[in-house]
Amino acid sequence: MKKFFKFYKTNFISLLFISIFFTSQLQPVFSGEFSSAVESSRSETETQEEEEKSVSSSSPDSEENSLITFLAEIAGVLWYYNTCTVRYTSFPYKYENLTYMKWAETETNPEAKTKSNRYSASDSFFYLADLGTGNEFCFEGLFFPIIGPYFENLVISEQDNFLDETYGNIRLGAHLSIFQSNLITITGIVQWSKWYGNISEVLKSNGLALGMDFRFYPLKPLGFQWKFCWQEFDENVYLRDSLLSAGIFLQRYELFAGWKLLEVGNSENLKPTKTWNGISAGCRVYF
Repeated sequence: MKKFFKFYKTNFISLLFISIFFTSQLQPVFSGEFSSAVESSRSETETQEEEEKSVSSSSPDSEENSLITFLAEIAGVLWYYNTCTVRYTSFPYKYENLTYMKWAETETNPEAKTKSNRYSASDSFFYLADLGTGNEFCFEGLFFPIIGPYFENLVISEQDNFLDETYGNIRLGAHLSIFQSNLITITGIVQWSKWYGNISEVLKSNGLALGMDFRFYPLKPLGFQWKFCWQEFDENVYLRDSLLSAGIFLQRYELFAGWKLLEVGNSENLKPTKTWNGISAGCRVYF
């Protein structure tokens, strides 16, 4: 097992580029249930000439601006301390009296070995009613406490035509620390999104994915996560992806199960065309 993770960490970049190369070679073929929802979500993008309007504005109140500036400075200092002085253990609940992280000036468990970066990789299988089954892989981490990679790959096989109706979504990007504590952590996610395989004939364009990742560590050995993202594509097509899960830690491994949602709709009127729900279960390893 140790040799496997050593090989995985050493060759991660190579494996990533190999996976991108092979997924790009999949031939586009028109797909079924999912592509029909995408087709129904399309709308023409209307270009409208901007009308110039003269807006009379009164001068802002200086005292109000001073208060806003003062509060913003305090928030910035607190965020800097919370983010830039944190250190992580190898995985949650490794030490007694220390859930996952500690700060430079705290004396909590001084013997605990900590570091300025953290990573995790997860693989899970899911079933979405009326759509099919799939696999979801995620690699995420922080190079240092502020920012780090967030890579995801989703593969879906439709239940009515398992062999022919298979397609996927790869999302490459990063996440930024918003708030960190031993009870809850919040990060914001920005990614480049590309659908490949049979669905690429319908979703030809690349998209932008924005999301957030909430993690909650109430007490050993429990962990909770809510991860969601919003993807935007040409012709006002949007996709919403959400996963709410609960896990149990076995040393550095976390076994989790949860509820997954996938939705396709039109972003112009925020009207969903099709929504699928189902169960998801998998394993996550921290290092």
